[in-house]
Amino acid sequence: MISNAVVFLTALVTMWCAWDVAGRSWVKLKKYQKSLRDQQSSGVTGRAAKMGGKKAKLQYKRSGSNPTRSWRHRYVDERLEQNATLSQNTNA
Repeated sequence: MISNAVVFLTALVTMWCAWDVAGRSWVKLKKYQKSLRDQQSSGVTGRAAKMGGKKAKLQYKRSGSNPTRSWRHRYVDERLEQNATLSQNTNA
């Protein structure tokens, strides 16, 4: 009788934690911590761990962080600068 109540309460608390907003984030945190422990114990880290232990490919720098990434962008930037200097000269 008591063991049934304990099992029922445990199941109830587990369901509450899984469906409650704060409990859901707690469950996700625990899963994440467990996955980190599993990765560290297996010796696989970084991107290779995310890929299931496969060898990670090289990461290349994307051009999105470079403001002068193409001739079109340089062209537009030059025109904007020219317009800005023209408007300053006419206002002065």
